[in-house]
Amino acid sequence: MAFKVTLTERAVQDLDKLDVATRSLLLCWLKKNLDGCYNPRSYGYQLEKYNYNYWKYRLGDYRLLSLIEKEEVVILGLAQK
Repeated sequence: MAFKVTLTERAVQDLDKLDVATRSLLLCWLKKNLDGCYNPRSYGYQLEKYNYNYWKYRLGDYRLLSLIEKEEVVILGLAQK
């Protein structure tokens, strides 16, 4: 059961605000580590204690907020530390 990564409209807007190098770094990390993986929870941290679906991924100074559903990782947004 390989997971597929999708981006929400908000996540695309957040990525568009970044410079080209940072944007490509984040997108390459998503493609390499999350797209097609079998356990996306191994790379991130659980966001809420009692809701197992919301996760965050730390990538340098940036945080990717995501929702993990059946076979899909939905990137909800991007925050800078």
